[in-house]
Amino acid sequence: MRVAIIHHQFKLKGGMETYLLNLIKGFNDQQDQVSIYVYKRNKIQEEPICNVKKTNLFWLPRTLRKYWFGSHIHKQKRMQFHDLRVSLMRSFHQEIIVCGGTHQGFVFNTQKKITLSDRLEIACEKKSYATSLIVLAHSDQLKKELIELYSVPAYKILMVHPPINTEKFHQGFRDQKKRLRKKFNIHPEKKIILFPSTGHRRKGFFSLIAAFKQLPEAEFELVIAGNKPHKNSCANINYVGFAEDMASLYSACDVTILPSLYEPFGLAVPESLQCGTPVIISKFVGAKDLITEDEGIILADITPATIANAILEATSKQYNITPHFAERNGLAIETHIQKLKQTFRDHSMKTADRKEAT
Repeated sequence: MRVAIIHHQFKLKGGMETYLLNLIKGFNDQQDQVSIYVYKRNKIQEEPICNVKKTNLFWLPRTLRKYWFGSHIHKQKRMQFHDLRVSLMRSFHQEIIVCGGTHQGFVFNTQKKITLSDRLEIACEKKSYATSLIVLAHSDQLKKELIELYSVPAYKILMVHPPINTEKFHQGFRDQKKRLRKKFNIHPEKKIILFPSTGHRRKGFFSLIAAFKQLPEAEFELVIAGNKPHKNSCANINYVGFAEDMASLYSACDVTILPSLYEPFGLAVPESLQCGTPVIISKFVGAKDLITEDEGIILADITPATIANAILEATSKQYNITPHFAERNGLAIETHIQKLKQTFRDHSMKTADRKEAT
C-alpha cells in the first residue's frame, strides 16, 4: 500500500511527533511505501525509512504557514498517487484525519478567552473532520468531544489509543537506575518525580510547583523533560531538556506525573507504565481509562495539596506493573496499523456500495 502521512513538521518534539514515527515504523514493518508531507523538518537520530517531501513556505508569514499548508496540500498532484492518506494536522480531503486533541476542548478546559486565532483553528477543525472519510480519536474523551462539540457522526469515528514502540519502551532498564540517574544528572538518593511537558500551563505546571513547595526539599526532586519553564521559583527542580531516550529517563525516575488541565490522551502515561514506572495523572487525562490501582493514582482534583499528597502516597507504595502493559491494552504498533487499515477498507467498501446503489 502507498501511504501518505501529512503533518506540519518532521521532528522529535512531542506526543504527535512520536505518534508520527510509530506510524512510519508500523507501515514500514508491513512493507508499505511511506511518504511524509511537511513544511518543517529537523534531523532525527535513527531516522526511519520514508520519503520526506518538504514544501517550502519561507515566503509566507510564520503564523499563516500551517493554515495554508493544511488547506492546499491535498491539491498537490503527487498526493493522488497514494492509496491511503493520513493527516495528523488540520488538513482537508484525506481518508483519515487523526484527532489528538480538539481546540474547543482546550479552550473550554483551560478557560481561555476566545480570540480570532481560536475561531480560525476551530473552523479549520470542522472542515477537516467534515471532508475526511474517517476521524481517528485517540481516547473516549476525544470521541465525546467530536460528537458533542463538532457534531461528527459517530459512524465516522474510530476510537483507538496511540501505540507504543515496545522495542524502545520496556522494563529492561529497571535494574540500571543508578547508572541512568548519573547519565541524566539526577540526584542519586531523592524521590524523583518526572514531568514530561512541552506546554506547561496546560499540563498543570503551576499547581505542580505549588505542590512541590509543600514537600521536603531534601527528599524530593522534580525532573522536567521538554520545554524549559520561564520561571523557576523552586530549588528542587532539575531541567533535563528534550530527551530522545525517554525510556531510560522513565526508568531513572520513581513516578511520572501529569496533573493536566486538558490532556486528550497523554502518551507519556502508557510509555512510563511500559517501562515499569507508576503515574500520577489528573481526571482530565484521556489515558486514565488504562490505569488501575496497581499502576498509579488518578487525582480527584489538581489543587497543590491533592497533588502533594498523591506524590507522598505514590512514593511510599509498592506498585506491581506488568511488563506486558502495552500488549494487554492493545497498544502494540502492529495492532494499531491493522485497525487503521481494516477500518479504511470497511469504510471504502460502504462508500462504494452506496455509489452503486445510487
